[in-house]
Amino acid sequence: MFDLLTQDRWTFALRGVLALLFGAVILFANLTLTTLALLFGLFATFNGLLSLLVAFRSRGSNLRWWMPLLEGGAGLLTGALTFFWPNLTNTVLMYLIAFWAVEIGIMEVVAAVELQQQMENKWLLTTGGAVSIVGSVLMYVFSATGIWLVGVYAVLFGALLLGLFTSLTMPALSPRYVEITRSIDR
Repeated sequence: MFDLLTQDRWTFALRGVLALLFGAVILFANLTLTTLALLFGLFATFNGLLSLLVAFRSRGSNLRWWMPLLEGGAGLLTGALTFFWPNLTNTVLMYLIAFWAVEIGIMEVVAAVELQQQMENKWLLTTGGAVSIVGSVLMYVFSATGIWLVGVYAVLFGALLLGLFTSLTMPALSPRYVEITRSIDR
């Protein structure tokens, strides 16, 4: 499972940057609901395609390749729904985004539990999963007025993905790496 994360870690960086940009646009631009739906559709579709890429690249070498496959399928389905019906009501759009976020959150928590022994900074996955699940509940509860919640969620989600990318790319930032290096230097 850990090799599934590290093999295509660049996708975390790309997804993180896109989520930050998406969140910033929602929070600081005055968008129509149709524009917001199309932007989210683009974001969910791109996120889904990256997850499918990870799934198919790891299909023969990893038993958990189906997890990014599910995540990618949910992204493509959610993106397609927003493209086919861009004039969604605010409530329906929030429900779609909440559905997508809860699926992402569940997958991240499952991955964190599975990687308990292998991963140094599993808290990034756990926190990302919790933010996604709590965010989706809040989006559902405040579906009529909570578009700003989507922006806040996207910014938090993006920051956690960039943190995960950094953690997987730069082991020198890992507490275990620092501890091992200090013991070698003695």
